[in-house]
Amino acid sequence: MPDEWVERGLVAEAARQRQLETVNFRQGKLDFDGVEPELGMHLLSLHWNRQHHSFLATYRPAFMRDMACGGPYFSKLLLNAIYFGAAKFSPRHEVRRVADDVRTAGWQFRERVRELLGSSLDRSEITTIQAMLVMTNSLFALGDERSAAWIYAGLAFRMIVDLGIHVDTPHLAGSRRLSDEDYEIRRRVFWAAFVIDKIQSLYQGRPVSIKESDTLVPIKFQDTYEELEHWTPFAYSTQSDATYLGSPAYSVSTFRRLCQLSVILSDILSTIYTERSSDSSPAELSSRLESIRSKLTTWRQNLPEHLAIDAHKVSVTPPPHVLSLHALYNVLTILLHRPFVADGHLYNTSRAISVNSFMACATSADDIVKLLRVYHKAFSVRRAPYLISYATYVAATIHARIAARRGPRSPAHRNLETCLAVFRENQETNWAVRRANAIVQNLMKRMGVATLNPNDALLDRDTDNRGQSSTPDTTAGSSVGREPSLKSIDIDGIIQSFVREREQENALPVQTNASGNANLPHANLPVQSQWSNSMPGMPGMPGATSYNGQNDGGNIAYDNNGSWMFQGQQQPLFGENTFTVDDLLYGFNSSELDRFPNLDWDIVGIDVDYTFVQVAVGQESVDFSGNCGNMCSGVGPFALQEGLVRATPGERTLDVRIFNTNTSRVIVDTVQVDEDGSYEESGDYAIPGVKGTGSEVKVAFVEPAGSMTGKLFPTGNRCDTIDVKGNDGQRFSVKATLIDAANPFILVDERTLPSNLKTASKDSASYLEQMESIRRVGAVMMGLASDVTAAAKVRGTPKLAILSSPQSGGPPGTPDVHVQAFSMGKPHPSLQLTGAACLASAVCIQGTIAHELAEGARVQSSWQSTPERTPSPCSDSDESSSDLLPKQQTVTLAHPSGQISVDVLCTSSESFAYVDRCAVSRTARRIFEGKVYYYTDEAQ
Repeated sequence: MPDEWVERGLVAEAARQRQLETVNFRQGKLDFDGVEPELGMHLLSLHWNRQHHSFLATYRPAFMRDMACGGPYFSKLLLNAIYFGAAKFSPRHEVRRVADDVRTAGWQFRERVRELLGSSLDRSEITTIQAMLVMTNSLFALGDERSAAWIYAGLAFRMIVDLGIHVDTPHLAGSRRLSDEDYEIRRRVFWAAFVIDKIQSLYQGRPVSIKESDTLVPIKFQDTYEELEHWTPFAYSTQSDATYLGSPAYSVSTFRRLCQLSVILSDILSTIYTERSSDSSPAELSSRLESIRSKLTTWRQNLPEHLAIDAHKVSVTPPPHVLSLHALYNVLTILLHRPFVADGHLYNTSRAISVNSFMACATSADDIVKLLRVYHKAFSVRRAPYLISYATYVAATIHARIAARRGPRSPAHRNLETCLAVFRENQETNWAVRRANAIVQNLMKRMGVATLNPNDALLDRDTDNRGQSSTPDTTAGSSVGREPSLKSIDIDGIIQSFVREREQENALPVQTNASGNANLPHANLPVQSQWSNSMPGMPGMPGATSYNGQNDGGNIAYDNNGSWMFQGQQQPLFGENTFTVDDLLYGFNSSELDRFPNLDWDIVGIDVDYTFVQVAVGQESVDFSGNCGNMCSGVGPFALQEGLVRATPGERTLDVRIFNTNTSRVIVDTVQVDEDGSYEESGDYAIPGVKGTGSEVKVAFVEPAGSMTGKLFPTGNRCDTIDVKGNDGQRFSVKATLIDAANPFILVDERTLPSNLKTASKDSASYLEQMESIRRVGAVMMGLASDVTAAAKVRGTPKLAILSSPQSGGPPGTPDVHVQAFSMGKPHPSLQLTGAACLASAVCIQGTIAHELAEGARVQSSWQSTPERTPSPCSDSDESSSDLLPKQQTVTLAHPSGQISVDVLCTSSESFAYVDRCAVSRTARRIFEGKVYYYTDEAQ
């Protein structure tokens, strides 16, 4: 039958089945496997709107038809896999085990998948393959489920071969004659598996399972119903731009091009990132580079007009899966070229290859950031797929190196800050983002890159970067959109930064044998292409660690991205016989890296994870929102006492880096250590309002802005007017700063309170009700609640504080601001630690209520002044302006029980604010230990 007739038949059937979906739902024919039909349809709608378009692993017409009639293309296993994958994008709390934790979404569906899977392993079925592919994608995004994702994918791949789906010929399909629909489904399932295999291999640093040479399936999809179907971001409705009117879905053409791109990715992985790449000569590798580069160029040039977007001139935003396609193209460009940039030997013998490869990397990294900003403006990156987060990571590794050679206000810095902002936004549903953030932060630290404001605004617009890129002076016309100029950027210096001679960060010890040769601990090395033998004659390509101990200049070992590991005996091994594993592209999220105890993932503060839970007396609810600073001060001591961290012998202080899961922020506890390496409780540090003394615990909140809202000032203003309807029916307004640093707070100017509230008893029910009314309206304004009724159900956040003026003048230590804080609806007897950090941050930022009240007070500095930075020779003269340098201050706050001092490192101007850290001193000692049992409704 002619292809045109086949297409018409499939499209007609797809249109008919789409109409029947509503009919079958209303007639109760759809099998939701015990799930309430409205909820089941909600989750299916999320899937068809979002995940389905990524890989087309599921075929909607057949699935929904057979869901009503019990046909072969529906199974409860596949249904529950879809439920599980869609649940994390649902705002409905009934799909979560813990209402406030999206990572627990879909847990009941995963248990059902486990229950059903056992009986599905005895024979291969297409629906089982589809279920495994859906589960693979959903689990892999969680980060800590990588092994499960890999195993599920492996099951799917085996079943594909068992059913003969990998070869598009009738005789392998069994005795049943295949229909046009059967062929369509089999091709979609095969190519979905092929794409997923390549992306997972890239992420995990493992060999591909499906090789193109072993298959014979055309990239040919004839049901084009979804190609021009109108698509709107239903699954993105809570975070997307309300003005986005939709677009044709372009699902089929996008998937076709994704399959083609995955074939090229397979070439890159099997040519550049393999154990045996070391067997190739420089000429052979250069030839492969040119061959694959040509394929990428041809792929880009052959894109249909509706998919050929320019990241720098996007007039109409396409659907997210189209943007993801272009992000992957740029990722592949960097994956292909970066090893040739990092090869020091090649740079010395054929500089043109290294320079051209660097320019290709820089251009693609710049395009990725442009795509991120377009994506965020239309859909928000908060729950973007892991392909977007990986593209962000890859781009950040390039921008960090360029930023190290540019001034602090350069486009490279802006691009890097955008990447960091994506990490912060995206880590809720993509847990691997924490590792990506750690690697990039560590790279920045090592290269001396200081960023300004990595907040959400940098995603919303191209701040101070209109028309510029990390590689300036670009011109149009090349196959990748433009050719970066070599004139205004220190290319040689940047290339040399890839070739590190004496790395000391992120290292694992290497033992040396009697003959002087390095013995790597192979039992602990990540398997399969993480590292391999040295590369004679062509050092610097991915995958080498071995060292022969001879200083012949030709046996230089590199990590899998071309970074120098160690050299001959005349060049000492960095660190004390160590090798580096940072800055990975291939296998950056490998579960094997978890086995390296010495890897420095602690830039994100991952010594211990800490979750704060609170219960309001008299209320039957458990609150996981927000954080408690005073509890933070006990986490470090507890971690040391319980052996979660250990002090180095001889150390008298220890920094314990804590990741607070409530706010996704880092806290560093600096604790005192005794001679035995145990926590030293005793000391002479006293806290006003607290009896006795103890050892000082310094609690530092690192980059505290946006702990729950993603922004330092959620409303975009430093001073707002809150209009409140009081409990007496009368309306009144107050001036306040709505700020989110360490915890979200509403800082109210006491001078603007109604006169009756100024004189009212702070314990009276009427006064507390009025304060709660202010808090609820503020919660809505901050985006933490949909309305005041919803705000009333979460008492913990945001918190409220009433500010008043300090005494004017006075000696050092005179308070800058007086504060009465509230907690869980009651006046706080002193001040929350997070409140102190938040309020002190506000004092240091121009335009806030706190800054205005403290303006006449003396702010004493207890830290040394920040040294002037030496301007980069590549920077513009105004890029190191002193008004953008962070300032270190000590802010003193008065509360009902005394005073508290906070050290703040902050950058502030009329149009810019960024809080680097806030530090407060506490004491902590163990007063009780035991067990508290918490029962969920299901358990009861």
